[in-house]
Amino acid sequence: MIALGTLLVASGAYAGDFTLTAERTIPVTSKRDQGNLWIRREYRDTRGTRFQVQVMRGKVFASWGVSPRDGEGSDAPLGFGATYRTVEIPQGLAVVERHPMWGLSVVLKAGESVITVETQDGPEEDALRLAAELAKEGM
Repeated sequence: MIALGTLLVASGAYAGDFTLTAERTIPVTSKRDQGNLWIRREYRDTRGTRFQVQVMRGKVFASWGVSPRDGEGSDAPLGFGATYRTVEIPQGLAVVERHPMWGLSVVLKAGESVITVETQDGPEEDALRLAAELAKEGM
């Protein structure tokens, strides 16, 4: 597990330091499964950009998955203008969603974990790299 401190993430030409600024772990229990966790974290990069991370970890989340999608989809005509697509990264298939009011979210399945990285104004590449790094760390 990553301790409170700095996580180095390379992002193409930009190498950003992501500093873990807050963490909260919440047990998620069901009648069948114990030991599941909801881990909430906040990271900031060297520019002060905030990246919120939600990790759902445990057997109850293991069956969740991402299906590949060609091209970009949207929530039109009833939504608020969000678009989404899948992106292949070394740690697996990620879903990238952009929303005009709420920003960017990246969701990645990693083992028995589902990792979500959200940012209002951070670059997509940095959100993908942070999700990938957390997956490599065993989140």
